[in-house]
Parts: sequence; C-alpha cells; structure tokens
Amino acid sequence: MTAHISRTDRYFIVINRLVSLLLLLALLGMFAGAAVLGLLSLDGGPVKEPGMAKVEEKTVESSNAVILGFADAEQVHGADTDMVRLVVTNRERAYSAGRSGEARNVLFIGGAGQPARWLFKAHRNEVHVLEQLREGEEGRRDGRTAALYLEFTERRAGDDAGKAGNAVTVALAKPDGTGMKPVLRDVTRVLSHKAEAGRHINVLFLRGTALRQATVSLDDFTVTAEREVAKLPTSI
Repeated sequence: MTAHISRTDRYFIVINRLVSLLLLLALLGMFAGAAVLGLLSLDGGPVKEPGMAKVEEKTVESSNAVILGFADAEQVHGADTDMVRLVVTNRERAYSAGRSGEARNVLFIGGAGQPARWLFKAHRNEVHVLEQLREGEEGRRDGRTAALYLEFTERRAGDDAGKAGNAVTVALAKPDGTGMKPVLRDVTRVLSHKAEAGRHINVLFLRGTALRQATVSLDDFTVTAEREVAKLPTSI
C-alpha cells in the first residue's frame, strides 16, 4: 500500500529541489566568472615574446591592443645607414624575428654617435612597400642606392581603422631617410615601378578606373611627365 504524502511534505520536497537548483546555478556562475577573469588576465598580461610590447591603437570608436616590435635591420647600400621597420600585429605569436607584420614606420640609424630618425612623426601610416632604388645599368643594379621608394596609406589621428580609405601614396626619400616627398597621391593600386637610366623612375598605376603612367626624377623628386594610358572597359 502506497504511503500518503501530505500537502506539507510536498511543499518541503519542492523547496528542497528549488534550493538544490539555486546552489547548482550559483556554482556554475562562480566557475564562469573565474574563467572570464582568467581570460582577461591573460589578455592584459605581459607579452611573452622578447623584444615586443603590447600597445593601444586608438581610433574614433574604440581602441585595439596590438603587438609592436622591430623587424630585421636592412643596410642602405652606399650609405652609412641601416633602416629598421616598426611592425605591428594583433596576435602575440604572429610576429617572427624576420620582416613579417604590418609596417607602420621606419627607423633610420646612422653611424656611431648620430641620432636615429623616424620616417614619419607618428606611427599610424601603413607602409606597404619600402625599396632601395639602386644605381647602375639596366640588369645590373649593384651600385649605390639612389633613392628610397615607398608606397603607404596615410592614417591620421582619429581615423577609424575599419573605415579608413585604401588610397595609396607613392613617395621618394633620400637614402638616409631624409627629404621624403610624396610624388603621387590618391593611387588605387601600383601595377609596376622601375628605375630607368638617366636617374628617373617610371610608375604604372591605377587611379580609380584609369590606368596612368608617370615619370619621376630621382634628382629632385618631381613628376616630369604623366599621362592616361587607358580606362577600364564599361562593357564586354
């Protein structure tokens, strides 16, 4: 014969089950909180790789932590100067001892006792190409560096990195990093650049849908000629 359970006993059973459920939820909440605190402490902790630093990259809407470090030094041919790229990445382990990472600036280091110089005053610009233009005859570019060739995207203070434009600026600088001068602005994409005899460089580039060609003097970094070669077809 089944024992009769009174109404009072039923209340106690329900209350015990509710208390057990609340205790279980409290334990789960404690474990979840501990896990979140652990992740936050790891994210804000020191960078594990030597020679690197975690910094805040501030934009209009937010600030993102990025890993900052120096890439390998590159000697400028014919000049008592080394150049070192400043690179950033958003992952601690993505940076290697070579030249990986996105370059934001370039440090030029002269001989003993000479002060080092940054190419840009701030470390916001994205340097896509940095190349030494060598003197010498066609097919034998083994002489001194005539100039430095750069392609970079300008980013100003307050720009939102996710919404910043992708326009490229082409610039030239002296071998020691001084006298940098933009020669082509609002470039969509550079298709080719080639140093020619007579101390000038030819640049083939896109500006919007127009394919253009420019000739730039390596003596005073001025555009001596520029023309539109063709436009993208509007139909096929």
